[in-house]
Amino acid sequence: MTGIFLILVGGWLTYRKLIAPALATWRSMPEDISVSRVTVNKLNLSKKIFLETEYPDETTDLSINENGSSKSSDLVVVSKVGAMFVDPDGKMKERISFRADDGESNNSHRRNSRVAHSFIKSVIFKRQLYGYVTDTTLIDGTIFINKDGTVAWRFAEGKSVQNAKAVEQSNSDAPEYVVSYGAENGIDLVDSNGRKIKRIADDRAYSLQTIRLKSANEPVIAYLDSGTEHLFVRNLTGEKLRDFKLPFPFAIFVTCRYPSKDGEYRGLVLKDEKLWIFDFDGNVIATPDAPLSDKLSDVRATTVKVKENEAEYLAVTATFDIRRTVFFLYDSNGNLVYQEILDDGNGGLLALPSVISDREDLFIATSSKIWRYSLPDQ
Repeated sequence: MTGIFLILVGGWLTYRKLIAPALATWRSMPEDISVSRVTVNKLNLSKKIFLETEYPDETTDLSINENGSSKSSDLVVVSKVGAMFVDPDGKMKERISFRADDGESNNSHRRNSRVAHSFIKSVIFKRQLYGYVTDTTLIDGTIFINKDGTVAWRFAEGKSVQNAKAVEQSNSDAPEYVVSYGAENGIDLVDSNGRKIKRIADDRAYSLQTIRLKSANEPVIAYLDSGTEHLFVRNLTGEKLRDFKLPFPFAIFVTCRYPSKDGEYRGLVLKDEKLWIFDFDGNVIATPDAPLSDKLSDVRATTVKVKENEAEYLAVTATFDIRRTVFFLYDSNGNLVYQEILDDGNGGLLALPSVISDREDLFIATSSKIWRYSLPDQ
C-alpha cells in the first residue's frame, strides 16, 4: 500500500509541476483577473519596461550580484535555459546558456535537456553569484550549475526532489544545500560538491525554506510536515527548535525579512483573500487584505524603500497558472496602496537601490518582461 501511495503522490506532483502549466490554456480563468489592469492606486508609481527577455515563459528568478557598491550591482535574470547579467540601466552585460552533460547548449536541445525542465534559482554566497541550483524539480534530483553554465554535479539519491535550498554558514567558504523529497520522507544536507553530509530529519517536508533567526547564529530550516500539518524549525544538526500549528490550514508558505530588511524572517501565506504574516514562534502578527488572491500561487515577497522618509513597504506577487501575476504593495501600516494584474506568470521580485535617490526601485519579472516600478521625484 505504501508503494501505491507514493506512486499516486508522485503522479500528482508531476501533474502539478509539469502537466498543469501545459494545460493552462484550457483552464478557466477567473473573470476578476482575466483583464490586466490596476485595481488599487493610492500611489503615483512609475512603471516602465526594464527588459524584454529572449525566451517567453522562461524567467524563474531575479537576484542581485553585488559589485562593491550596492548601487552598481547587476541584476541576474535566471531562466530555464540560461542567465543574463544586466546593469541598473537595463544594459545587457553578459549572457550564459545552461548546458547539458555533453556540453550542448540547452537553447537548441531543450527537449532532451534535463536542466531546462527545472525551476532554477541563483545561489548568492557572500553577496555575490556563486552558481545556480534547481529548486523544485522532478527530474534527476537537484542539479548545481557553475557560473559558466556547465553542470557541476547532480544529487538524486534515487528520488525526486521537491526543494533544494542553499545555506550559507559563517565559517564556510562555499554554500551547502538542504534537500527535501516530493513523495518520500527526509531532509538531507549536501555539501558544495554534491555529497550527502547527513540526514537532518525524517519528516515529509513541504515548502522547505532556509532562514536566519536572531536567536541563532547559523541558518536554520523551516518546513511544513505534511503528516502533522505542523510547521517545524530545525538547525542543520537536526535539533528541533520550534514546532507549532498555525490557526489556518495551508500547504505553501514563503519567507522574507519584515517589516524591514533588518527585521526578523517572517512567514507569509495568501489565503481567504488575506495575507497572513506570522513569526516562527507560531504567532500571527498581521493579516492585511489581499483581494483577488484566492486562486493564486507561487508567492514572492520583499520589503522595498518606496519613500525616503518612511518605513519600508511590503511588495508581494503571486500567479495564476502561467497567464497572470497579481502585484500587491502594502505601506508600513499594512494598508494596500497599490494592486495590479499583469499579463504572464510570476518570474521574480526584488528591490534594488535607486541610482539617483535613497529610495529603492522594485523589479517584477513576468514570464517575458521585467517591469521597473519607482516613485517619481516629487
